[in-house]
Amino acid sequence: MAALAPRLPVIRLYDGRHTAATLGLEARLDIKVVSTQLGHANTRITHDIYTHVRQAVHDDAAERVLTLVQGPGTRRREA
Repeated sequence: MAALAPRLPVIRLYDGRHTAATLGLEARLDIKVVSTQLGHANTRITHDIYTHVRQAVHDDAAERVLTLVQGPGTRRREA
């Protein structure tokens, strides 16, 4: 019996490229590496087009600032 493949959303090829670039940058790959993979002439093009911030990255940034302000080991107060 063949294993069932997970159902993934159908996206355009361009969307896949955009997602790969954004996730690569979020994973802290060097922008030069991502730029080269995309075939851009320079990293500025990559930066201007492909750097988007997902909600998870915003949340992580907020948690880091909170830790800095409250100090390590301090639990976040729930609203």
